[in-house]
Amino acid sequence: MTSSLHPQWDFAREFRSIILRFVAFAILVANFLLGGNEGAEGTHSIVIVSYLAISIAAVATARYVPGRSWLKAFFVVLDALLVTLILYAHILAGR
Repeated sequence: MTSSLHPQWDFAREFRSIILRFVAFAILVANFLLGGNEGAEGTHSIVIVSYLAISIAAVATARYVPGRSWLKAFFVVLDALLVTLILYAHILAGR
């Protein structure tokens, strides 16, 4: 299915991507609320807000500026940096 906004918009693929981002965001929020990670609350809140902003930007660029592979790679790198930040916060909190 294509969109009237841009002919390269693949609805099914982008919808799956949006759902996966929503699930990851829900897991981040649940981990923040139920995790009990003393000392890492600040890092978790920064990551949650950052992930929400990155997800909105990724969905908007996929919707309105499709076909730019470097943007997709850029958002993957940002996601990986946030995962690294969360893991690092857990390592430091475990000390």
